[in-house]
Amino acid sequence: MIDSKMLLSGAFGYLYAAKWIAESKNGPAGLWPPFFDCICCAIETSLKGYMVHHGATEGECKNQVGHCLQKAVDGACRLGMTKPDPDILALIKKVAPHHKSRSFIYLSSIDVTSFPDFEPTLSTTSRLLNEIFLQLPDLIPT
Repeated sequence: MIDSKMLLSGAFGYLYAAKWIAESKNGPAGLWPPFFDCICCAIETSLKGYMVHHGATEGECKNQVGHCLQKAVDGACRLGMTKPDPDILALIKKVAPHHKSRSFIYLSSIDVTSFPDFEPTLSTTSRLLNEIFLQLPDLIPT
């Protein structure tokens, strides 16, 4: 059984992994697939964490949302999450089809020149995770 704390912890783990990739001494060349996969997993698990915290079941997260980031945003907003800002929504719109098709894992042909740079992507994703976390005050340690 999944719980929101586990999902949010995982989301921050994926974000940390993406940050590590971005700061790699070898630079970003060739590292964009795992970077964006980690970013997408951070977004997905944070949104599902919000949903589970507000009553969604593991089955709903797996079967109704799956790996569709837009469905995750819609589901979390239906359950009361504040709508993400336009930068976050634009990032989600850009990466969502590739995450859903698992293109970042299977390395399908993707035009990486149209993807945002690592730093703004990290900043935007971090902002989303922090916004979600702050909307769940009972998870914040006292």
